[in-house]
Amino acid sequence: MRPRARRRGFTLIEALVAMIVLAITLLSFARFAGQFSHASATSNIRAVATEIAATQLRTIQSEAVYPVPAAYNNAQTAPGFFPDFPRMVRRTQVLRRQQSGTDYTVVTVSVWDPAMPDTISLTTTVARP
Repeated sequence: MRPRARRRGFTLIEALVAMIVLAITLLSFARFAGQFSHASATSNIRAVATEIAATQLRTIQSEAVYPVPAAYNNAQTAPGFFPDFPRMVRRTQVLRRQQSGTDYTVVTVSVWDPAMPDTISLTTTVARP
């Protein structure tokens, strides 16, 4: 009887298992990269929307007129108003409250974009001087 020669290399089963493990690892990495990219883009849009709302509130607060001019109430930008974000829309709502000697105005600025999962809303109160 002849002794069996030692084989070198991988068997077919070992090669298939290695390829399956590699494929699962690569698919997991690709999924993570896609989710990371989406989260990063959404975060950027949310940051821009927050800054747009804050800028509008600062503009209204800097007005030297009380009550807040009615032109701001229900003012809404059309899609395309913000060149880098053509689908983003800003809406301003002004609600004046006069109750037993107090007089103040609540201003809410909402910004939304179809790419964002929710609407960004910032609110401030402007008191009568």
